[in-house]
Amino acid sequence: MQAALRLWQKKEFTGMKPGLERIRRFLEKDGNPQRAFKVVHVAGTNGKGSVSKLISSGLTASGYKTGLYISPHLVSMSERIQIDAKPIAEKELYRLASLAYSRAKRFKLTFFEFITAIALIYFREQGVDVAVLETGLGGRFDATNVFEEPLVSVITEISFDHKEILGNSLEKIAKEKAGIIKENCPVILAPQGPGARSIIKREACRKKARLLEYGKDFESKLKKIDWNKKFQQLIYKSRHIRDSFSISLLGAHQTKNAALALAALETVSGRGFPVNFDRVKAALKKASWPGRFDVRKIGAGAKKKILILDGAHNPSAVEALVGTLRKSPWNKERKALIFAVMKDKNYSQIIKVLSPLFKSVTLIELNLRRAMSTNALASIWSKYLDRKHIAVSSSVGKAIRAIKEKVIVATGSLYLVGKILKRRK
Repeated sequence: MQAALRLWQKKEFTGMKPGLERIRRFLEKDGNPQRAFKVVHVAGTNGKGSVSKLISSGLTASGYKTGLYISPHLVSMSERIQIDAKPIAEKELYRLASLAYSRAKRFKLTFFEFITAIALIYFREQGVDVAVLETGLGGRFDATNVFEEPLVSVITEISFDHKEILGNSLEKIAKEKAGIIKENCPVILAPQGPGARSIIKREACRKKARLLEYGKDFESKLKKIDWNKKFQQLIYKSRHIRDSFSISLLGAHQTKNAALALAALETVSGRGFPVNFDRVKAALKKASWPGRFDVRKIGAGAKKKILILDGAHNPSAVEALVGTLRKSPWNKERKALIFAVMKDKNYSQIIKVLSPLFKSVTLIELNLRRAMSTNALASIWSKYLDRKHIAVSSSVGKAIRAIKEKVIVATGSLYLVGKILKRRK
């Protein structure tokens, strides 16, 4: 089963089919496990993983048995399905997968639909109170969108990604994301462009869903940042709360993500699941999220280096990474880049945004059908760097050892970040 799942996972994006009929029929045969617990639903382009993690941490700290479903994973498939921050045991994952595999094939589920179904079955089996579900992409036809009444829906920043599936305009993408809005269920909204915001407001109005917007109904302001201890303090302000919170996530964009999570927790608290914000404070400070401006010290003595891992894989996310780097203590240091990216991303724009910060780049062979070839990437990078400063490696270990700069940034793909983290385990 382990080998079958890994093989199937390689088709996670190429095997996608719009529609919820397949997974709904599958879940109905299992007694509709999605009805056994309450749900917080999170969609968006950037930040939805961080927001989901912070919300689930706050709910766990408040005494609720909390499920968390995310995608993709970095190292192990079990990361996708968690209860109170503990990933499902691999033997449990494979047990549930074995029980459901033949039925999944009969109903022609995609890999993402199958893993989503397993998560819902596991959460029911373990008796969770609330599950925080992150969409894979989109929202309207996403496999997580199979329940009737979430406690709250959250829509993070919307930008261009998966245009071949979601549409080639922010308005079309916003329409897909707005598909998670349900009748009379509140919605938390991140800052958006005017077109996307208009689409979401219209859908919320149509569904009689109370809309709470960042900058209007709640906001956050950075108070201080400690790069060495890897945390930042923010002031969160809403109609009912004005208080300081600390998060172990770096970057101005993460203070907005924290505000979205806190607004969601406030809303949940008013819908029958009281939240203890004193406990939330402690939980958010501890909550970590690997691969998001993830600063690590590697080596020792003269070989000591700073390695920054960031899974940014679209221009908007890369701009956030660049903005954080420019404000960091490493801004004036010579920095080397380790880079890989998928074919379906806007790689030309990503490279253009990154290029001013780096004097050299090492391109990594990921050996994935979806990955851009290093030859094609080298051709694009040569518009910004001399060819002698463009290297290619099949091994992240060799790449890191060969780099002379003291600061190394690895970005462009969560698959690249996962490969580095797996090597360092």
